[in-house]
This record gives sequence, structure tokens and C-alpha cells, in this order.
Amino acid sequence: MKALYITLLIGLPMLFFGQAEVQEITWEDLRVESFEATGDEPSEFDSHIPKFTEEQSALDGKEVILSGNYHVLNNFGSKSYLLSRDEIIKTPMQGDEVVRLIMEEDPEIYFGRTAKIKGVLHIDENIDAETIYYITDVKKVKNTGTVVEE
Repeated sequence: MKALYITLLIGLPMLFFGQAEVQEITWEDLRVESFEATGDEPSEFDSHIPKFTEEQSALDGKEVILSGNYHVLNNFGSKSYLLSRDEIIKTPMQGDEVVRLIMEEDPEIYFGRTAKIKGVLHIDENIDAETIYYITDVKKVKNTGTVVEE
């Protein structure tokens, strides 16, 4: 019986206070200031590798909350989900201004609307990827800050 009380005494506070705070980030946090060319001689066809700050590198693999404009691109039956800084995506992929959302199903966010999402942010290692960042385990967040559960 004493062990049960000790477990409850330790376990209940951990249940309420032991959960890590999810960091809410902005598009400024994701802005890449400089790039490094991959070739020896500069060419317009070179890939450019982003040079991340320590803060940006520390976000890789962390659960974050980000607000942006939600887009669904339907290419020959394959859907791509995106969150962008701007209301309209001006160029095919704007690097640090567009984030790919990797998810199993559409989280019922209306296309073209501003949305706040929670998920795990990743830096894409592939220099030819459409975007620099992508987010997995995507959940929609209400304006109150609570996650919309399925």
C-alpha cells in the first residue's frame, strides 16, 4: 500500500507537469541567410547547400508549432501538402518559405486558409529536394493552442 502511495505521489505530478513544452516557431526562425555552391566554378546550374545557424540545426527532429498558409497540390493523382509563409506560392519551391507536410491523410484543413500545425520538423538532407524543411506527424492546432485530435 505504501508503494502505491509513493507511485501516485511521484506519478501524478509527472503526468501533468512532465510533458515537454512544444516550441512555437516563426518563418523568421527558418530563414536561411546564406548558401554554399556545390561546384568549384560558379554556374547557374549548381545546387546550393543551405548554411544553417546553430538554432536552426537544433530544431531538426524537434516537435514544433508553425502557422502558415495551407496548400494541397494535386499532381497526376498524387497529393503534396504544403505550408507556406505567403498566401500565394510565387515560384515552384521557395526553399525556406515553404515546408512540406508529410502525412497519411488530409487533416481537413481548408485549402488556401491560414493554419497552425504541430509536428516534427526535419531538415531535408537531399540538396535536390523541393523544400529545405519538412514536417512529419502533422496535427492541426486550434487557435486556443490545443491540438485537434482525430
